[in-house]
Amino acid sequence: TLDYTLWVDAKSLPRKFSTTIETPQGDVTATGTYSDWGAPVTVTPPKPSEIADSSGLSAPAGAGAGA
Repeated sequence: TLDYTLWVDAKSLPRKFSTTIETPQGDVTATGTYSDWGAPVTVTPPKPSEIADSSGLSAPAGAGAGA
């Protein structure tokens, strides 16, 4: 479960979100903003050297579903 606050504009489009996550090292706050809805975008895929296969990695003990 992730609790967050979401701000929307008059067209019900998201404009900003904020959340605070408690961790053993202390609280972590994340805030993001959204803009330019409907504007054209260009997506450039990463180079093969920038891609890693993480399927063989395991989560630390106690992490993940049901933890």
